[in-house]
Amino acid sequence: MKKALSLLLAVVLAFGCMSTAFAADYTGTLTPDENGNFQFANGDTISGNVTLDNGTIAIIPQGATVTLQTNANFIVNGTLINNGTLILESSTTSSSNGTSAVISNRAVMTVNSILTNSYKIINKGSINNVNNIYNGEKGVLETMVLVPETRADDAAHPYHVRVAPVGVTEDQFKNDPEAAFADAVPNQAGTFYVKNGQALFFTLDFDDEAVDPTKFAVYANGVRVYREMNGYQINPTSEAVAITYGDYVRENLLKQIKIKLPYGEGYRVVAYGYTLDQATMENIEYIYADYGSTVSFRVEVYEGWQDSDYLVTIGGRDPSMGDTTTDYSGPDAYGYYTIRNITDAKAEQGAYDIYVAGVVADETQDMIMRILTAVRQIFETIIDIFRTFFESLGGMFGGLGGGETTNP
Repeated sequence: MKKALSLLLAVVLAFGCMSTAFAADYTGTLTPDENGNFQFANGDTISGNVTLDNGTIAIIPQGATVTLQTNANFIVNGTLINNGTLILESSTTSSSNGTSAVISNRAVMTVNSILTNSYKIINKGSINNVNNIYNGEKGVLETMVLVPETRADDAAHPYHVRVAPVGVTEDQFKNDPEAAFADAVPNQAGTFYVKNGQALFFTLDFDDEAVDPTKFAVYANGVRVYREMNGYQINPTSEAVAITYGDYVRENLLKQIKIKLPYGEGYRVVAYGYTLDQATMENIEYIYADYGSTVSFRVEVYEGWQDSDYLVTIGGRDPSMGDTTTDYSGPDAYGYYTIRNITDAKAEQGAYDIYVAGVVADETQDMIMRILTAVRQIFETIIDIFRTFFESLGGMFGGLGGGETTNP
């Protein structure tokens, strides 16, 4: 009997000890022990509104995982020591077109005092006063970034995403993008966890070479983020980030190629659709042409300048020569030159550089004509002098011959 009672007591005591390690679901104010401390157990959850009072020290033991559930609000007014893992849970929903994901019902933790983190905090929601978190030598704060798929197999979404591996540096992203994205899998969407102080990099590749990637809208938590040279950079701090994509409308995304319209002494190159007064008053030096489009221009010579002998070249070639290997032509009956099938690659090679030469002022032209006339007159005078001289010499030598002779 005593043995049975002893065994029963041992079981009760063991059960009592085990019960203290069971996971609990906390709401309201955390109640500390007589020493002012509160210790979480592995598997504990925080739901609803939970407050850690000022002066209270709460501890997440090493190896323990505590979850702050969706819709929960955890306010840390005391000291929270995280030796285990604290997960700020959240829920996600997808938009109807399947091309984006948004964070909804985020769990929120407010750190009004101090949180000593010696292991890991996984932030899927948001943290108020994140600067009050002290990450020890091994402490890590990881924030979630959701990058949605781009459905590159869909004709309405002819682009795909590539995400650089977590840990790629900003220098790699900017200076060696090929290396930064070397291990990225096309259209590898998903959930990524970025350590505090680090960044996540991704890029969008478009199937249509006419599309300007910088025009395509990309959002982070509903705020527009702009494409840098090689893609997008996300630096999460206190809030989980959800990436979304804008609508793909090709005509709104076309590249625009910049073409310079030169001007100089006595002339200005004017684009089709503009008057000389407009081009002059507004100082229109450039036009922007959509990828694959056509532009036309003319050379306007100012009054008092000669317009008969000037030469126009495009990309170093004379468009009037009728070279069928180029996309140039002109001038037509109205004086317009035309450039067709405009691309950014050709623009970078200088194929659309317009050059005008030979426009001279009427005064200059008159002066040149006067000079040429004077030179011609001088030349003709010199010729007349030499002609007279040689004619005189001819007469002189004829006189020395003595005229006719007779035989004796």
